[in-house]
Amino acid sequence: MGKNHRKNAVVIKEVLWPFGGLGLVIVFYLTRHWTYFHLWTGALCAIAIPAFLIIPESPRWLSVNCKGEIAETVFLKIARWNRRNLSHDDKLKINSILRRLENNVDSNQEKKLDFRDMMNSKNVNKTIIIMLNWIIVCVTTFTLALNVTHLSGNVFLNTALLAFLGDLPGKLIVGVTLKFFSRRFIVRF
Repeated sequence: MGKNHRKNAVVIKEVLWPFGGLGLVIVFYLTRHWTYFHLWTGALCAIAIPAFLIIPESPRWLSVNCKGEIAETVFLKIARWNRRNLSHDDKLKINSILRRLENNVDSNQEKKLDFRDMMNSKNVNKTIIIMLNWIIVCVTTFTLALNVTHLSGNVFLNTALLAFLGDLPGKLIVGVTLKFFSRRFIVRF
């Protein structure tokens, strides 16, 4: 994804999560035994296996990690899929861009960061806010998810309502706020 579309891709991925949860509720409602639930869930997850064979690794990532030849092969395969005939000049241009990426990473070796860098005086407030945010979100989410069986009514309906009244609105709100504010907005003082 390009930088302009990364937020949209993340929001779309996150919005699909409650629908996957609803799919699991439907599978478990229809099977009602944990053995069959595991088999059906495994079969549904196996649907994603062809994606590993079809979708190539990112050429940029390959180039940055000194695998320029593989990155060039991926570009040529993408060109074949798009029915594009690349000239010799196009191939040289791709090769030079990949080499430039590889050399640029070598020249910009960054300092390795560790835990102490998060706790220095200028970053400690941001670190504490992010840690508390994660704790609150995880505790709230897992408390609701694990105690859905103790609510009155049908457990399947309660789980579906939790997904659509809890997860989905939260994901949509995050998508809207990401559109108008940067993701770093909440940790700034």
